[in-house]
Amino acid sequence: MAKDRLRGLGYVEEVTYELCNKEEESIDHLFFSCSYTSQLWTVLLQWQGICRMTMRWTDELNWTIKCCKGRSIKIELYRLILAEAVYHVWQERNNRIFRGMKQSIQELVREIVQAVHGRGRCV
Repeated sequence: MAKDRLRGLGYVEEVTYELCNKEEESIDHLFFSCSYTSQLWTVLLQWQGICRMTMRWTDELNWTIKCCKGRSIKIELYRLILAEAVYHVWQERNNRIFRGMKQSIQELVREIVQAVHGRGRCV
Protein backbone atom coordinates (compact mmCIF):
# COMPACT_ATOMS: atom_id res chain seq x y z
CA MET A 1 0.00 0.00 0.00
CA ALA A 2 1.40 3.41 -0.97
CA LYS A 3 2.33 5.76 1.85
CA ASP A 4 -0.34 8.31 0.96
CA ARG A 5 -3.00 5.70 1.73
CA LEU A 6 -1.19 4.56 4.88
CA ARG A 7 -1.10 8.16 6.11
CA GLY A 8 -4.84 8.42 5.48
CA LEU A 9 -5.32 5.38 7.72
CA GLY A 10 -3.07 6.88 10.39
CA TYR A 11 -0.21 4.36 10.07
CA VAL A 12 2.59 6.67 8.91
CA GLU A 13 3.42 10.35 9.07
CA GLU A 14 6.34 10.54 6.61
CA VAL A 15 5.15 10.02 3.05
CA THR A 16 8.22 10.96 1.00
CA TYR A 17 8.94 8.41 -1.70
CA GLU A 18 12.10 6.38 -1.07
CA LEU A 19 13.32 6.24 -4.66
CA CYS A 20 13.60 10.00 -5.18
CA ASN A 21 13.20 11.49 -1.66
CA LYS A 22 11.47 14.47 -3.26
CA GLU A 23 7.75 13.96 -3.54
CA GLU A 24 4.91 12.27 -1.74
CA GLU A 25 4.51 8.56 -2.44
CA SER A 26 1.32 7.85 -4.33
CA ILE A 27 0.43 5.11 -6.80
CA ASP A 28 1.12 7.43 -9.77
CA HIS A 29 4.40 8.69 -8.38
CA LEU A 30 5.46 5.27 -7.12
CA PHE A 31 5.37 3.50 -10.46
CA PHE A 32 5.58 6.14 -13.21
CA SER A 33 5.99 9.82 -12.23
CA CYS A 34 9.05 9.67 -9.97
CA SER A 35 12.29 10.75 -11.66
CA TYR A 36 13.74 7.27 -10.93
CA THR A 37 10.80 5.28 -12.30
CA SER A 38 10.27 7.69 -15.20
CA GLN A 39 13.87 7.07 -16.33
CA LEU A 40 13.35 3.34 -15.87
CA TRP A 41 10.23 3.42 -18.06
CA THR A 42 11.95 5.52 -20.70
CA VAL A 43 14.60 2.82 -21.07
CA LEU A 44 12.05 -0.01 -21.03
CA LEU A 45 9.80 1.67 -23.61
CA GLN A 46 12.78 2.37 -25.89
CA TRP A 47 13.88 -1.26 -25.55
CA GLN A 48 10.47 -2.29 -26.87
CA GLY A 49 10.49 0.27 -29.68
CA ILE A 50 7.57 2.21 -28.18
CA CYS A 51 7.94 5.93 -28.84
CA ARG A 52 5.91 7.72 -26.19
CA MET A 53 6.37 9.31 -22.79
CA THR A 54 5.41 7.57 -19.58
CA MET A 55 1.97 8.42 -18.28
CA ARG A 56 0.11 8.34 -14.99
CA TRP A 57 -0.98 5.00 -13.48
CA THR A 58 -4.56 5.07 -14.79
CA ASP A 59 -3.44 6.35 -18.20
CA GLU A 60 -0.84 3.57 -18.47
CA LEU A 61 -3.47 0.98 -17.62
CA ASN A 62 -5.96 2.47 -20.09
CA TRP A 63 -3.26 2.58 -22.81
CA THR A 64 -2.43 -1.06 -22.09
CA ILE A 65 -6.09 -2.12 -22.26
CA LYS A 66 -6.62 -0.18 -25.49
CA CYS A 67 -3.39 -0.96 -27.32
CA CYS A 68 -2.38 -4.36 -26.02
CA LYS A 69 -5.15 -6.64 -27.14
CA GLY A 70 -4.37 -9.95 -28.71
CA ARG A 71 -1.55 -12.44 -28.37
CA SER A 72 1.22 -11.11 -30.60
CA ILE A 73 4.78 -11.42 -29.34
CA LYS A 74 5.14 -7.63 -29.06
CA ILE A 75 1.97 -7.37 -26.96
CA GLU A 76 2.95 -10.29 -24.74
CA LEU A 77 6.38 -8.71 -24.28
CA TYR A 78 4.85 -5.39 -23.20
CA ARG A 79 2.57 -7.14 -20.70
CA LEU A 80 5.51 -9.04 -19.23
CA ILE A 81 7.58 -5.88 -18.96
CA LEU A 82 4.74 -3.98 -17.30
CA ALA A 83 4.22 -6.73 -14.73
CA GLU A 84 7.93 -7.18 -14.06
CA ALA A 85 8.56 -3.44 -13.82
CA VAL A 86 5.77 -2.93 -11.28
CA TYR A 87 7.01 -5.90 -9.25
CA HIS A 88 10.67 -4.85 -9.33
CA VAL A 89 9.94 -1.19 -8.55
CA TRP A 90 7.92 -2.34 -5.51
CA GLN A 91 10.80 -4.60 -4.46
CA GLU A 92 13.31 -1.76 -4.89
CA ARG A 93 11.13 0.50 -2.76
CA ASN A 94 10.89 -2.14 -0.02
CA ASN A 95 14.62 -2.93 -0.17
CA ARG A 96 15.41 0.74 0.36
CA ILE A 97 12.97 1.10 3.25
CA PHE A 98 13.58 -2.16 5.10
CA ARG A 99 17.11 -3.22 4.11
CA GLY A 100 18.88 0.02 3.21
CA MET A 101 19.84 -1.48 -0.18
CA LYS A 102 19.80 0.61 -3.38
CA GLN A 103 20.14 -0.29 -7.05
CA SER A 104 20.88 2.00 -9.94
CA ILE A 105 18.40 2.28 -12.79
CA GLN A 106 20.76 0.25 -14.98
CA GLU A 107 20.85 -2.57 -12.41
CA LEU A 108 17.07 -2.56 -12.11
CA VAL A 109 16.64 -2.58 -15.90
CA ARG A 110 19.04 -5.54 -16.13
CA GLU A 111 17.03 -7.39 -13.46
CA ILE A 112 13.74 -6.72 -15.27
CA VAL A 113 15.16 -7.76 -18.66
CA GLN A 114 16.52 -11.00 -17.17
CA ALA A 115 13.15 -11.74 -15.54
CA VAL A 116 11.31 -11.05 -18.81
CA HIS A 117 13.68 -13.32 -20.74
CA GLY A 118 13.16 -16.07 -18.17
CA ARG A 119 9.39 -15.74 -18.23
CA GLY A 120 9.29 -15.30 -21.99
CA ARG A 121 10.56 -18.82 -22.43
CA CYS A 122 7.44 -20.08 -20.66
CA VAL A 123 4.92 -18.11 -22.75
